[in-house]
Amino acid sequence: MIFQDFFKHPQASEALIRPATKSDFDQLVVLFEEFFTNFNIKETLSGLSKELLLADDAHQFAVDIIKTYFSDREIIFVAVLNNGLVGYISGHINTDRHLLYLPELEIVDWFVTQQYRHHGVGRKLYEVMVNLAAKKGCKSIALEAFCQNHQSIKTYERLGFVKDSLILKKKLE
Repeated sequence: MIFQDFFKHPQASEALIRPATKSDFDQLVVLFEEFFTNFNIKETLSGLSKELLLADDAHQFAVDIIKTYFSDREIIFVAVLNNGLVGYISGHINTDRHLLYLPELEIVDWFVTQQYRHHGVGRKLYEVMVNLAAKKGCKSIALEAFCQNHQSIKTYERLGFVKDSLILKKKLE
């Protein structure tokens, strides 16, 4: 199946990876919304995360998230094919004193549209971030995943990530 899919999209391995620009904003919002609608993420979330993401105005939530990616602190790269975005990766470099490995690149979001998964696009995005982290002198790379997002966690582990911490949340009334 994957072999057949590759020939449907032979250009996938030729995706251009570049820094995001303000002109990418609307397409990034669409990709962010796709992440939450096409991958059953609503079913895998629980508690506060689910409540926030299922808010009445999910589109505005996506817009607000993408706005944060264009702050001075954030780093965002996009994958482009046929003049359209097919994926992105975002993050920032942490230099907080409480971190053991300083500086550390934190990947905040990493997504490739379903049509272009398993064709190397996600890996190309990841490698650009790894190279940037090395150039900036980072000692480690961190990322978070929803506990029930088993497919992504397996991917991260194949790339050498190990489970290091657990984040617990409580809603304040």
